[in-house]
Amino acid sequence: ALPAVVDTLTWLPPTPQLLTDATFLLLRITIHGSVDGGDHRWQRLQNAWLTLLDQYGGDVSTLPQSARVAASLACHDTHQKTIESESNAMSGARRLGRLMWLGGSPPTEEPSSDEWKKAVLLLSESTDYYSWDIDARPLFEAGLCHAACMTDKDLESLSIARSVCSRGVALRSNSPEEWYRYSMVLEALGDEIAADQARAASISMGAGEGGSGAH
Repeated sequence: ALPAVVDTLTWLPPTPQLLTDATFLLLRITIHGSVDGGDHRWQRLQNAWLTLLDQYGGDVSTLPQSARVAASLACHDTHQKTIESESNAMSGARRLGRLMWLGGSPPTEEPSSDEWKKAVLLLSESTDYYSWDIDARPLFEAGLCHAACMTDKDLESLSIARSVCSRGVALRSNSPEEWYRYSMVLEALGDEIAADQARAASISMGAGEGGSGAH
């Protein structure tokens, strides 16, 4: 279904809502390893965002809050004009997009653990995303936990990610994705028993089998 969703960007007039949804979806798929940051779909999505931003004179301040963050993620090194005081959410998304080289070529050097940690801290300070116009958890939870696991087992980053995952499985206890993400963080923390239990919970709920509940 993903190619069909992204291919529509080549002929449908892009809207903030459409591009935001597509950005969050593609981020989740990239984190799960189905595509990488250099995939052509990220490049098409980036071009679609730039087309939209041109209509706003490159200024994202008039876009919905979630769209500002999605644009910062997808066009992390491209769009220049932003609001004067960039939010932590936008800064974190921009850093995450750059570290994952979304829409670009792989870096010559691997990002440092400190760079990933900075992304974690910025995203963790964006605590109001539950009140946004759409559910922004795909970016904040998946992105934050991915960044934490990419650090060199930084305890502060992983502790923040564990807290996020604990809240996630409490709110969505039947979500295979939440439990799988929790297992990855617990494994990075060295808690093998709890990680195995979380992974088993994810599998028992249908992880890897598709279906409407497997998210």
